[in-house]
Amino acid sequence: MVALAAFNSAPASGQSGGVDTGSIRISEFRRQSPTCTSTVTVALYTITNGVDSPAISYTTSQCAEFVRIVPDPLNLNMPQINVNVASPIPAEVTLGNSLNQAGGDPASVGHNLKGIAVSGLGRFYGGISGTLINNVAADQIFRFDADVAINGGVFATNAGNFSIFVVDAGSYGPNAIIQCSNGPITRIAATSLLRGTISAGTNINEVTVSAGDLAATSIEALQGAIGTVSAAGKIGSSASPTVISARNGITRFTATEIFGNITANANGGNGNIASLVTTSGNFIGSLTAKNILASAAPRGITVAGTLDANI
Repeated sequence: MVALAAFNSAPASGQSGGVDTGSIRISEFRRQSPTCTSTVTVALYTITNGVDSPAISYTTSQCAEFVRIVPDPLNLNMPQINVNVASPIPAEVTLGNSLNQAGGDPASVGHNLKGIAVSGLGRFYGGISGTLINNVAADQIFRFDADVAINGGVFATNAGNFSIFVVDAGSYGPNAIIQCSNGPITRIAATSLLRGTISAGTNINEVTVSAGDLAATSIEALQGAIGTVSAAGKIGSSASPTVISARNGITRFTATEIFGNITANANGGNGNIASLVTTSGNFIGSLTAKNILASAAPRGITVAGTLDANI
C-alpha cells in the first residue's frame, strides 16, 4: 500500500493507503426504446493526484439506463465524482459493475473517495475499501459501504426501490451525517465507533455497532418509528448523551451502558417503547413514551447497574 502523496501533513484518520495514480472509467449503457438505441459509451479520466485530482463531471444522455464507475487499479484514491443523470427515467449509478437492489454487500471499488454527487434521477450503490472524505449524495441510495470510515455525509432524498437504504462503515467521524429526507433507513452499521447524526423522513429500522460504542449526537425519526438501536459497547457518554427521538415508538435498545435522552412519542406522536437493556452498566438520562410495554420478555426496562433517568 502507498501512502497518499498529496498531503503535506499527516492525513486525517482513515485516509492513508491506496494509490494516487491510475484512471477512472465511466461506462454509460443506454436503453432500447422507440427514441433510444441500445449502445455503450465510455469516458476515461486520468488520475494523477488521488483524492486531490480535479473533480470529474459526467452528464448522461437522455437514454441512460446504467452508469458504471470503475477505477483502475481497484485501490485507487478517487477525487470528487459528479454524475448528472439527464434521463427522465431513473438510471442506476454504481461504483463497480452491478447494483444489488436488495441492498446486499457491494464489492469494494476504489480506496479513499473525496465524494460522489448524483444529480437528477439517479439510484446509487457502491462501496470503497478506505474512507469517504466528503459526501455521497443522490436521489436514491440503495447502499454505501466504506470499509475504514465515513467522515462526511451520505444524503438521499429517497430510499432505493423496496425502501432499501443501507450504510455500513468501519467507523463514522464526528461530522458524519446520514440522512434520508423522504423515506426510511433500513440499516446504519458500524464496526468500531458510530458518531455524527442520523435522520430519516419516516422509519429507521436498525442502528448497530458490532464491536464498539454508539456515540452519535442524535438519531431521529420524527415522522416514523425506530426499530433496534444496539451497541457492543455503550450508547452515548456522560459528557455527551445521545438524543434519540421517534414519533411512533422505539422497539429495542441494547448496550453495556446507556447515556441518552430518549423520546418515543416525539413530535406529537403516540409511540411506546418495548425494551431497554443495559448488560453491565447504568442507564443515565431520560425516557419519554406513551407506554412502556412490559407484558412479556424481553419487554420493559432492565438495567444491570444504576437507573438514574427521568422516566
